[in-house]
Amino acid sequence: MRIKTTAKWAIYLHTLVFTAVFALFSVIFLSSYNAVLLNSLVVISSYVVVLYLSSNTLRPFLTTLLTMFFLLLYLFNFVSLKFWNEQITIGFLYSNIEVFVTHAINFPWAIFCVFIIVPIALFMFYRRYLPRRINREDDFGALIFLPIVLVLFYGFSKSITSNLDQIWQGEPVYELFKFDFASTLHSPEIFAPAPTSSNRNVQRLPNIILIHADALRADRLDAYKNPRNVTPFADTLIKNGATHFLYSFSNCSESICGFSSVLNSSFELHGASNGLLERLTSQGYFTNFIGTGDLNHAGLNTFFNNRVDNFLRADQSENYYKHDDRFILKTLHSFPKYQDIPTFFYLRLMSSHPLGSHRDKFKKYAPVPGSLFSIFFGKSSYEQLVNAHDNMAHQFDAYLADIFAIFGKKGFLDNTIVVIYGDHGDAMGEHEQIGHYQSLYNEEIHVPIIFWTSRNIKLNLKSNQFSTLMDIAPTLLYSLELNVPSNYLGYPLQILKNKKGALLNNKRGDRGLIFQQEGALFKIINKKNGETLVFDLINDFDEKIDLSKSRLDLAKKFDE
Repeated sequence: MRIKTTAKWAIYLHTLVFTAVFALFSVIFLSSYNAVLLNSLVVISSYVVVLYLSSNTLRPFLTTLLTMFFLLLYLFNFVSLKFWNEQITIGFLYSNIEVFVTHAINFPWAIFCVFIIVPIALFMFYRRYLPRRINREDDFGALIFLPIVLVLFYGFSKSITSNLDQIWQGEPVYELFKFDFASTLHSPEIFAPAPTSSNRNVQRLPNIILIHADALRADRLDAYKNPRNVTPFADTLIKNGATHFLYSFSNCSESICGFSSVLNSSFELHGASNGLLERLTSQGYFTNFIGTGDLNHAGLNTFFNNRVDNFLRADQSENYYKHDDRFILKTLHSFPKYQDIPTFFYLRLMSSHPLGSHRDKFKKYAPVPGSLFSIFFGKSSYEQLVNAHDNMAHQFDAYLADIFAIFGKKGFLDNTIVVIYGDHGDAMGEHEQIGHYQSLYNEEIHVPIIFWTSRNIKLNLKSNQFSTLMDIAPTLLYSLELNVPSNYLGYPLQILKNKKGALLNNKRGDRGLIFQQEGALFKIINKKNGETLVFDLINDFDEKIDLSKSRLDLAKKFDE
């Protein structure tokens, strides 16, 4: 028996299903209601166009293609939002082609059977139930005007704002077709500082080197009680006088917040006018970024392009994989020697991140996860994940030793402050989570923060207090005897505070607070669902015992 259908009901049914799916995504990933409404308009307009313009013969085929487009778009966005907190764009796909190729060998290709079966099933369904003949006047009615309304609204949006994200941000089709391609690959050109009368007068200022280890957990370093001798070089730095903070945290569980925390002492990356880079530039510093990873992510390229003298990035190198930290070592080898001009370096390394390029010579421990996909989708044991993280930390430590050796040979370490830190952690199954972006538990925000200085510099850091990434910029400015801007959320670590608090944030909607007073250290987490958790970090660092019922005074800290 054939069910009688019309084009109008086919359009309504698809719009209802996809709107419900995207509305669920919006609840999970905090998309705006505006994005849900716009996506509904995009979906209904797409089916109107396909059903109105297609011939009777092609209608089942074209409708199948359109439905598969939306299904795959939502599926890939779910994965991308869960693990990278970013929607899929053509630019993202383009700039990560080499990442996909690198990991394709370990992909469970059997899953692609689904992508064969589903479209065949859809085609057979549409062939049977879509109307074989359409009366364009009777079957569409006023629906035919919706694609025109969509185009006019898009044009209206462009006429009232140059930043379409203000209106369209979060709508998946709009996000997909944002053209943010990486620039043409090329070998990096290094610009050397030109001595001037202005920077000759600041020779006393120390060089500043920030070494950012992406996704490096503090507990994978020997100095933070890892017994496996994974990071001998970092451990030696600490034994020889470098200061590390045992209770040290990122303010979020994702990389962009790591950048903003360190450089702006803020949760906001863009728009800062008195961040660390601006303050150092005003003092005559020659500034450099050298790093791996996706530097188009969240506008990092725009941020650094406008603020540093050298912006040297592996994702535009023709000789290196974008996550290969050997790019940094090679670039530093080519860098000119110290020229008595205060110099700032920001080095971003990916060896400590699951996406990094991991070389066999640094893999001390086995077994490890079979692939990157098994890490993300929870098919690896805790032992495998620990081994993988220790191998990654070991490679980072070896490159850290190489970085110090290169800087030493080039004369940059004679009058220098070096800060080594992780931007966030990485869950290995604790609290039933894998990776980062997921929560504000310690496995995702407990990161190393280590200050090393040349012998002529004494920072006098008070390491018996906790620290966060937002304390780094205030500490550096304080050491240079510069005023710390009042809008900074961190504090100079040279000053011991009787009471200290630090805000935590999460793009999943959670908020947090770390609070220290009279030797006690607590963390309060306000989850997006309204639940409040309280943990005693001195006696329960693994956060297994929730004290929210017995410590109502702390549970109400957010209300103060």
